[in-house]
Amino acid sequence: MRVTETCAEINLQDLLDHTSARLRMYLDEVLESITDEERSSLELLSKWGCDGSQQQQFKQKFGNSTDSGSNIFQSSFVPIRLICNIGDKKKIIWQNRVPSSARYCRPIRIRFVHETKDITNEEIYYIEYQIKTLKKSEVRRTNGSLLKVKHTLAFTMIDAKVCNAATNTSSTMRCYICGQTSKRLQ
Repeated sequence: MRVTETCAEINLQDLLDHTSARLRMYLDEVLESITDEERSSLELLSKWGCDGSQQQQFKQKFGNSTDSGSNIFQSSFVPIRLICNIGDKKKIIWQNRVPSSARYCRPIRIRFVHETKDITNEEIYYIEYQIKTLKKSEVRRTNGSLLKVKHTLAFTMIDAKVCNAATNTSSTMRCYICGQTSKRLQ
């Protein structure tokens, strides 16, 4: 974990390992009923995204006079489903019943910066790089058996501003796929 006066972040691998361990605690009885092969082929499907917002300026003093607390930009993920994935057979072990609730939303990085196209693309690159380097989480159960959890994250928690930055679309009035305006699509 890294915390400065303008940023708080956790390594994505560490956060996913911790999330896997918490799910193991919650699902211990369910995990007892599956085979060793299934325990070593678990996959946690999650969604992730980033967004910025403005907030009221606080009276907090920053070491750098150009820093401000009036804008915040955050990337986070939400676990959606834990499955056993053996060949063509998929078995749901756990399903997030409220995937749009803030209850399961886990922040990856929070920064006091203004949301711009460059900041958004920097964040997307930063998280995608961490996703590419992910390894399976290995979690020990109380009885000593080992769970191996593969992680799959989908970049689906986005708004129009983030979508346009990611696709290099100049305006929210343009289609981010073909680049046409609504006048041209009629």
